Amino acid sequence: MVKILRRYKSEMHGSYGKASLKYGLILGLVLSFVLFLRYLIGFAPDAPVSKAETWTVFAIMLIGGGIATYYYRNNLTDKKITFKEAYLLSLLSNIIACIIYAMFMYIYATSIDNGEDSFLKRSIGVLVKNFTEKGEAVPDMTGYRISFLSISSLMYNMVMSVLAAFISAMIFRNEKAAPYIKEKKK
Repeated sequence: MVKILRRYKSEMHGSYGKASLKYGLILGLVLSFVLFLRYLIGFAPDAPVSKAETWTVFAIMLIGGGIATYYYRNNLTDKKITFKEAYLLSLLSNIIACIIYAMFMYIYATSIDNGEDSFLKRSIGVLVKNFTEKGEAVPDMTGYRISFLSISSLMYNMVMSVLAAFISAMIFRNEKAAPYIKEKKK
């Protein structure tokens, strides 16, 4: 049988779990701060997955994941990092950041931006507008909750974090893993 994929064995050079937690917390706080800052200057998003908000979050995750990988790699004793380790570090950091961001978005929508022109009402307005522009029937939005907005934002940002982690791992890896050669039994 023809082997299509080559297997590689890679050695983890450091403790990427603790680093992922550390950088994920920092990145999550940065994402939350940016959302709050946008509210303070009057540029609050219309929906959790609006175009401006999506690109802002993706850019922060890409840059933040790259910075985390860069600092992690430079703090290692031999300063070597494989694609696998760089990817795991960046991905786990971004996932932790997405969870923190979703929790802050829930707090933001329930406590901070809950007035007459609230986050929830703007989000429903955007959804209704999207349905009417496409000529589709508008679903009943009475049960539409903020928790759904936070969870949908979390899921969307987690998918985007896979791409951001891949890009940052490709840029910052500096060691190729050796091919895995299976030893034959005698």
